[in-house]
Amino acid sequence: MKNHETKLSNQEIIHSLICENNQAKTLVFLHGNMGSSQHFEPLLKALKDRYNLHALDLRGFGDSSYHRPIKTIADLSHDVRLYLEAHKLKQVTFITHGTGMMVAFRLAIDYPRRTHKIIALAPCLISGLPIHQRRFLGLIKSNRYIHKLSSMQKHVAPMEKYKRKNQRWILKKLVTELFFNLEKPTEEAMNPFIDIIIKQRNLADFNFATSRFNIFFDDNGVVKGSDEAKFLTMPILLIHGKEDQIMPYQNTYLNKKYLPETTKSYILQNAGYFMFYDCTETTIKHIEDFISNEKADAT
Repeated sequence: MKNHETKLSNQEIIHSLICENNQAKTLVFLHGNMGSSQHFEPLLKALKDRYNLHALDLRGFGDSSYHRPIKTIADLSHDVRLYLEAHKLKQVTFITHGTGMMVAFRLAIDYPRRTHKIIALAPCLISGLPIHQRRFLGLIKSNRYIHKLSSMQKHVAPMEKYKRKNQRWILKKLVTELFFNLEKPTEEAMNPFIDIIIKQRNLADFNFATSRFNIFFDDNGVVKGSDEAKFLTMPILLIHGKEDQIMPYQNTYLNKKYLPETTKSYILQNAGYFMFYDCTETTIKHIEDFISNEKADAT
């Protein structure tokens, strides 16, 4: 794998990990919140000899730039489209993690010819991620959601303080309790995940954008649904860890009801949010079976 920087026509610089195998199918990896391309290392190492791989740091994450703040998920999907154009990648399979699914779905709806297939790991809901308002002492206000960016900035202020002051012990707790709740990583293995969280510069903007993403047909409490999920006609695979503490595995069942009938799904036992660390071989088998499935190609 090699590190690469791509300057887009909108002046943003996207960092990516690339393994060139130009005669093979192209897989593009899109991370989720508090993420970066580094999260995909187990998959990249396993797949590098058989595919052309591009793992991106989205704008404001990892080593990519953040010149212009994002307002919507479409800002990120537009960056990805410009990246594909810069690398002359015509049609690709997206492999996403968490909220990275929103970016791939947005791009697939707006530019369907760019997307061959989508594989969503630990998928979020197609109705987005509205965030509850909180009362004194952090108690949730039932059915009351954050509607303003200024309110979202206040909501994430404690996390931004932990990052700014490099309070790694708090971030370590987040990693061990939410990311890897089944098998605790070593201190050495945990440090890169903490570094990735600290590097993120768009937490409030990204959370606000995910709350306003809604391709479902109904209101999500923040915005009305666009009912655009019906335009996702390409083959889709959803893989979820049953012990996921960030994206409940029920998301997969709910999403599948409103995605194409050909959508496939797997719930992995003894796996959490990072199921491709907890169950690496099983995850890879499902991914490769889906990529090579001729019937899926024909739908």
